Amino acid sequence: MEDEIDETQDHYFREYFNFACILRAEVKYLEDIKELILRDYVSIKNVRLIKPTYAKEELRMVGEADWKAFQDFLKRRPLLREEGLDETEYFNFAFIVRGYVKDLEDIKERILSNYVSEGTVEVVKSLYSKSKIYIINEAEWKEYEKHGKGRIFNR
Repeated sequence: MEDEIDETQDHYFREYFNFACILRAEVKYLEDIKELILRDYVSIKNVRLIKPTYAKEELRMVGEADWKAFQDFLKRRPLLREEGLDETEYFNFAFIVRGYVKDLEDIKERILSNYVSEGTVEVVKSLYSKSKIYIINEAEWKEYEKHGKGRIFNR
């Protein structure tokens, strides 16, 4: 019985998952985290960093079906985006990494132990999923919700 559990856990740790995380902090800490992921996981291990996003506005995670409907909505109603980062201002930073669960858990643990425990970074939301995850602007999502319905992860 114990061998079966070990075998199941071993298989679980060898599967690819997506890990999405939304953090809030000063840009300098968020840049440190991005560099940590790139340096220690993307360049060395089989982990992909998918479209890291910085925003002053709140961010939200959605699934693939909602993403497609949301993109159709945005095509009909495009919004302007702000550019430029002030390193002393608080921002939201969202990233998605795809890789083995053990590597994704290691990334999360390093963020928690090196930044969150020191009070320099706040974890707004994090999620593991086998399905694709997308990060979108919260204000744009609320606008979309007024005109349509969707399944979302943040409820």
